[in-house]
Amino acid sequence: MRKTGTHAVVDKIADLQKRGYSSDFVVMDNQLFCTQQKIFLRNDEFDINEVHSFPHTNSRNETILFGIESERHG
Repeated sequence: MRKTGTHAVVDKIADLQKRGYSSDFVVMDNQLFCTQQKIFLRNDEFDINEVHSFPHTNSRNETILFGIESERHG
């Protein structure tokens, strides 16, 4: 049985963390802001390794979760 909604997102975040993804980011001013390290990443400072899409059941919206890596920032 496939999980939907918040549970699926939380489970995927936990999976990414188990595999070494350790920081959270939010989009600010067309850059990614790392909430733990308090740094900004420009689009040329990271690579996207994984993309996970979670459609919302009663709307056209979806949550997109990216697994990214930055050589410059570890």
